[in-house]
Amino acid sequence: MLRPQTFREMSRSAYDGDELAQIETLNRKLFDAWFETGSDQERRSALRCYLRTMSLLHRRLRMFEVVNHRVFRGRNGLIVPYDAHGALSVYRVQHDGSECIARLRMPNGTLVTDAMIADLAGETGEPVDLERAIYDLDIESLPAVQVTRLRDLADVLMQLNACGSRHEAVYLLRFLVARLCSPSYRGVAKSKNLRPEALNVRNELVAFMNGPFASRLRLPTRILVREVSGLVSQPKRIDEVWQDTIDLAEVHVRGSTICNEIRRSTHHAMGRQTLALAQAYLDWLDSGAGE
Repeated sequence: MLRPQTFREMSRSAYDGDELAQIETLNRKLFDAWFETGSDQERRSALRCYLRTMSLLHRRLRMFEVVNHRVFRGRNGLIVPYDAHGALSVYRVQHDGSECIARLRMPNGTLVTDAMIADLAGETGEPVDLERAIYDLDIESLPAVQVTRLRDLADVLMQLNACGSRHEAVYLLRFLVARLCSPSYRGVAKSKNLRPEALNVRNELVAFMNGPFASRLRLPTRILVREVSGLVSQPKRIDEVWQDTIDLAEVHVRGSTICNEIRRSTHHAMGRQTLALAQAYLDWLDSGAGE
């Protein structure tokens, strides 16, 4: 197929320095994931990098994507075509780096085909469809989502931070938000709220906020942040309370049944029962009378 005469070669790149650096990072991840024998983790990482790159370039360009969400496994490397609102850039990615082998301006409404990319690249490569990996979701293949403890919450957030499929992220995020907002859900708030677990949840939440899905799924993300912040806003205070109950039961008032019960409550089910026990103990110390 001949190159269309209406295509006009561009002498300069359509991207600035930061954008080119991000594209180079994406090229490397795509090469490792699909030209080489990439692992599932490498492919998820490449998809997340692709979504992150689109978010970055959409700040300046109205449209940016890998053309038709398809790359091509050629003889001499991975062929990656980008469309930035009509500016077509075709890269050949190899072990030692990537090179832009074609840079053209397309008329509005141009449909770019695999044959056109093959003509520009000088070879016909095996197509790799990224769209299927990004948007398809097999619900039955996903593990059951359980959120009854802080560590469960951290595990789901970790899944969100590892997935490269937008639909998988929507599935996990909506399930998580629905679970946290359920009137019958009190598992995390009454669980063993120790500082390491709370900090783990906080770190995973920060990683999610810095990932590619938070800005795309704003409403469930806001709800998630609100609900999780109420659980992990003071992990140090939670840890201090637990340590104080240990000191009370093992150092200051050894052998006391109520002190042991307060310690057991903070260790296994910190919540309203812990507060009621502590208030009853303080009242007994003041008045000497118990219920």
